[in-house]
Amino acid sequence: MRIPSRSSEAPRPRPSTGAEILKQTEQVSDNDFYFDPERDISSETRKEMLKHLEECRGERIIDDIVLQASYSILFPWHRGELNLDETEFGAFRCGLEKWRKGDALRFSKSDLANEIVILFPHRRGELYLDEGEVKKMKDELNSCRYKNWHRFSVVAIDFLTFFPDCRDEIKLGEEEFKGIIANLEEYRNANKWFDFCFLAMRLRILFPDRSGEFQFKRTEVNRIKDLLESYRGKKWVEFAMVAKNLYILSSQRAEIDASGQLVITPRKPKIMAEPAPLPERSKAY
Repeated sequence: MRIPSRSSEAPRPRPSTGAEILKQTEQVSDNDFYFDPERDISSETRKEMLKHLEECRGERIIDDIVLQASYSILFPWHRGELNLDETEFGAFRCGLEKWRKGDALRFSKSDLANEIVILFPHRRGELYLDEGEVKKMKDELNSCRYKNWHRFSVVAIDFLTFFPDCRDEIKLGEEEFKGIIANLEEYRNANKWFDFCFLAMRLRILFPDRSGEFQFKRTEVNRIKDLLESYRGKKWVEFAMVAKNLYILSSQRAEIDASGQLVITPRKPKIMAEPAPLPERSKAY
């Protein structure tokens, strides 16, 4: 994942203890929102996430990979806290091999291979990707198209990550966009906010130039934030995943670039001309 420069950014106020989720001091429209992990997730919560990570390490490989990848996206300035090394990569690759055995489409069983690429972007060649995988993924995309748009979005992002040079070989046009939008409406009407935020995040990445065509209401943003809060302190893997989705959804732009890297351009908040003053305790670092 490409890390944006923070040299030109203004200092960010830290949340007070217990103020885990932003309560919107900025006045934003119903179709625009802002989520900054560095500001909206406290250092205490980060420590709890790292503590849970240590409990997962070497024991629950899937949770380990997913939590580390989400943490890396949320806090790129703190990647060093993950202590990624050769042993960790070997364990992840071994776990992936066990996970995909017996599966006709080895790499789209889950997002695990994608998560490993986020953590070790320069070692994707060691995941044994070949021309056979290209065909299997293209076949899977064709079988999912019109039948399972959620699955389609997962495989499409995996494909763009692993085979960026083959981008033109898969179709991502009007039908695909409308199909995913229709699936999102189903999740929205059924109040399936976990599935909703995951599919919306993938739509944002797959169609970065059309993000303005799918609008969020304030109530929907709050539902996702309520979901995030419900996981805090109880399910840290889910907390990290939903927080990552919120960050990507609230970004200015998110896309898979020509090298297969996830590139996120953070959004700057819209602030009223005369914003209400923050409490003193929130201004201090």
